Amino acid sequence: MLALPMLGEQVGNFMIAMVDTVLAGRISKEAIAAVGTAAYMGWFFMVAFQLLAIGSGALVARLFGRRDIKTAERALNQAVLSAAALGVVLSVAVFSAAPLLAEALTRTEEARRLCVVYLRVDSIGFLLASVHFIGAVVLRGT
Repeated sequence: MLALPMLGEQVGNFMIAMVDTVLAGRISKEAIAAVGTAAYMGWFFMVAFQLLAIGSGALVARLFGRRDIKTAERALNQAVLSAAALGVVLSVAVFSAAPLLAEALTRTEEARRLCVVYLRVDSIGFLLASVHFIGAVVLRGT
């Protein structure tokens, strides 16, 4: 029962990637290559948010379990601020580096162009994604 929310979250993530791929498949093979490449890059950067979230969640869960609510709230606040800062840094970094990443990971000019667009749009959501990961893990922990 405890794993069901996490399973639901992962199924949702899978469905988003599947819909992106299906929609790209209706455009061209270059679009599929761009979406696939950019989606993997986005997933790779999301791992950084998950690492911060897991550590924060464990800390807040321990403090909450000890009934040290004041310290748990402070830890949560620091985690959210850290996540927001990481989200901004990675968003700017990926947005700026999108052409270099696309150049290194795609073969055709059209796939590069589409990959840059997808990465840049995806990077805009990194701030919200980072805070979401913290909130979801901390809620599970408490």
